[in-house]
Amino acid sequence: MNALPPVSIEAVGEHALLLSLPLPVTPDYPVYFQYLQDAVRGAFPSCREQIAGYRNLLLLFDGAPPAIARLEALLASLSPDWQAAGEEIVDIPVCYHPDLAPDLLPLAKSKGLGVDDVIALHSAPLYTVYCTGFIPGFPFLGEVDARIAAPRHGEPRREVAAGSVGIAGRQTGIYPKASPGGWQLVGRTPLVLYQPEAGLFSRFRVGMRVRFFPISLDDYHARTV
Repeated sequence: MNALPPVSIEAVGEHALLLSLPLPVTPDYPVYFQYLQDAVRGAFPSCREQIAGYRNLLLLFDGAPPAIARLEALLASLSPDWQAAGEEIVDIPVCYHPDLAPDLLPLAKSKGLGVDDVIALHSAPLYTVYCTGFIPGFPFLGEVDARIAAPRHGEPRREVAAGSVGIAGRQTGIYPKASPGGWQLVGRTPLVLYQPEAGLFSRFRVGMRVRFFPISLDDYHARTV
């Protein structure tokens, strides 16, 4: 197991503490934050919300936060088995078909690759959820193979369909609901990822692993019925 990363802690306003990890960001950071969130919730019931970014974790409390020394003591007491928090894996079916992925063919052409190559490279990694946001439940996953990394579009689309899977730089992500967006769209999942009326706000949490597996267009339509 890796040693626990050094954490700096500072007060932010009257009701919050900000935990920060040093640069550069590593794939261990979101797993560590997942573990920390569970530990903080157990030790400090007044911590009503935890918001994780790439290298920061914001803790919001009902009332005044605990003394920084108490939080430092908690961190010092944590088990070295924190990396086990990253063992949670979710499998996501993705249809990589041009009908659902308007940027798939242009991306393949720009990289000098075949469509099957792009699909294989995108679906091969076991991704880590670094953070969620932008829209409710949107997971920022890393890292995409450098051979298919691509910048956001200069002008975002006015509407991207729910379930669309995109690439932006070395990140990949999934639009849980219809939204404007500028990511390179290479596929779409038939899974419902955001349904607040049924209590589903996100299928993802920081630190979990995500694995894509390709499905056919017929399978996609069968799953959306």
